[in-house]
Amino acid sequence: MNLERGQFLQPFETEASCNNACDINPEHQLLIVGSKEGTVEAWDPRSKTRVGTLDVAIKLPGTKTFPSVSALKFKNGLQMGVGTASGHVLLYDIRAQAPLLVKDHLNKVPVKRIAFNPSHQTVYSLDDAMLKLWDENTVRIL
Repeated sequence: MNLERGQFLQPFETEASCNNACDINPEHQLLIVGSKEGTVEAWDPRSKTRVGTLDVAIKLPGTKTFPSVSALKFKNGLQMGVGTASGHVLLYDIRAQAPLLVKDHLNKVPVKRIAFNPSHQTVYSLDDAMLKLWDENTVRIL
């Protein structure tokens, strides 16, 4: 709904049955939405169209829990973190389909939140059991 015009706008239509997480990039206003099916859909609010779909679940074969998307966070204009219900964090460049790296929390509970500290190249990932601080280049726990 546009409050300035006083009218309803065209809604975003997704192919997902349930959306679990979302984030808006402050640099270019791209909206990303994570789904129960393990996909991330990107929407451009200027054109009101889906500009891309990323299949996260296919990058995590052999997990016992289905890797539906449970957390999303942009690091900057081009990089984002995706947390899954299987306890994995994947870092992506939004221009690529393959993750830059994959981090397993090793306790099989959903990742609730992801945050970045760009000055130290550190990623914070939180689940029900713990908060992990790790280097985004080496995946080493700090």
